[in-house]
Amino acid sequence: YRDTITAGRRPPSYNSYTGMEACMGEMKFLKQSEDIVMYGLGLSKEMPKELIFLKSAPPPIHTVVVFAVVMALCVWTLPSLESIDEHATVETFTTSIFEEGPFSMSPVALGNIRLLFAFVCMYTTKEKIRNGAEFKIVRMAGSELRGGYVAMKGWRTQGFYTSWAWNLLGLSFFLGGMIPMLIAYGREDILQKYPWILRAALISFEVAAPSALLTSSIVTYALWPKAYKDHGASGTKGFKGWTGLLQHNGNSFAVLLEVILMGGLPVMLSHASFAPLFAGIYQAFLWFMANRWAPNHGPVFPYFFMDTTLGRRTTIFMVVLLAVIGFFFILFALLDMGMTMIEQGGHGAIPNVCCVIFMSYMLMKLKD
Repeated sequence: YRDTITAGRRPPSYNSYTGMEACMGEMKFLKQSEDIVMYGLGLSKEMPKELIFLKSAPPPIHTVVVFAVVMALCVWTLPSLESIDEHATVETFTTSIFEEGPFSMSPVALGNIRLLFAFVCMYTTKEKIRNGAEFKIVRMAGSELRGGYVAMKGWRTQGFYTSWAWNLLGLSFFLGGMIPMLIAYGREDILQKYPWILRAALISFEVAAPSALLTSSIVTYALWPKAYKDHGASGTKGFKGWTGLLQHNGNSFAVLLEVILMGGLPVMLSHASFAPLFAGIYQAFLWFMANRWAPNHGPVFPYFFMDTTLGRRTTIFMVVLLAVIGFFFILFALLDMGMTMIEQGGHGAIPNVCCVIFMSYMLMKLKD
């Protein structure tokens, strides 16, 4: 706009509207402004489409059918308790990857580091709830949703998949940190009395780990670039705050440290249905909350690719997202097997450190 009115292209009858029209290079902006003003003054009976917004946005039938089929398959393929107990053992949470060297860790050291991660997760969540945020709606072409800003305060800040995955990661690290501490202080009887502590620690990590990579990759390669393209630096403020950077980058870094350099917690291919089932529960939550985030604004979806007004693209995006989280689950399972093979090769921690650095570089985004 500034360049337009200072570069000798200012229209003879300049005002703010003609200046913006000259900047846009067509009459669309002027026509929209005129329609809105005329309707506001009562000189036009027809409400401009820019002022019309949906009252509800239920998911298309084909999306619901595909969703139900996928969730049914996930439930049908859930592992048995015997399969979970085979891997959810005390040794799984108290054994360090390296037996010697700078990355060799005692059970107490593993417990303390995991509990530190859990505290960071808890504190970040508390600060996000306390501070709140203003959410700028990003829409795709063809969306029927209303644009603008929506205030996300209090518990509403926890409505993003990022927050769901972050809080689950905090729970996983808390349980995974308590287990070696209980062993170190001679309270193994608690784990024997409550075997679901071990099971919950394993399952929560198997879901939180691929969810962390999913969150980081979507923010880095989809949400952040789209917000910057549509709104510039103002559209990416939520990503650049310390809470956003921790939840979008620190999550994957902590998971990579755990899997590659610390305890090597397993992600089993036979447990692959847990992650998409968690994502499916979140999808149903968004459908339920669409008209409850800001009732006076109309339906709101925190992610533009979960917009239910995009027709068949709604179903395509949902299937792609479920496939992506399944891919990251498989990636973690393969990573776990690869790390085992590297350890058997006797190369020390150098390949592991290089792997953490490379994957962190690929997943993290810190600035526009």
